[in-house]
Amino acid sequence: MVNGFERAADEAVDRFVRAVAEIQAQFFDDYPALDGVVGLMGAVRSTRTMAREGRSPGGIDYSVHGAGCRMTDPRGRQVDVDIDVDGLEIFDAWRVHAFLDDRHDGALSVKDLLAACQRMASRGSLRHAQHDEQWFERSDH
Repeated sequence: MVNGFERAADEAVDRFVRAVAEIQAQFFDDYPALDGVVGLMGAVRSTRTMAREGRSPGGIDYSVHGAGCRMTDPRGRQVDVDIDVDGLEIFDAWRVHAFLDDRHDGALSVKDLLAACQRMASRGSLRHAQHDEQWFERSDH
C-alpha cells in the first residue's frame, strides 16, 4: 500500500515521464527526419547539420550534452535524458528532481524519487535500464 507521500513522489515521476513524451513529441514534430534523441545527437555530432543548442520552430529549446539532451518547452518545463550504450533514452531520479517545481514538490528528495521510480518499475510503468538499477526508461519507449 502506497502512503500519501509515496503517492506524491509517484505522481511527480509520472509528470516527468509525461513531460518528456510531450516535449519530445513537439520537438520531433518539427524535425520528423530525426529518429529521437539519438538522431538529434547524430545531427549535432556526426553530420553537424544541427547546432549543439537551439530552438525548434515550435519553440522547444534544446541543448545536447555529453550523454544526452535537455529540452525546455515554452511553458518552462525542462526535461533531460541520457542515452545509454544500447541507444536507449534513460533518466535517473536526479533528472526528475531537477524537473520538479520547488513550490509544489519541494519536500521530495532524490531518494524519495528513486524509491518512486523503483516502485513504478516493479509495477511495469517504468523499466530499469539494463546496465544500472538507478537508471530508468519509459515503458512506452
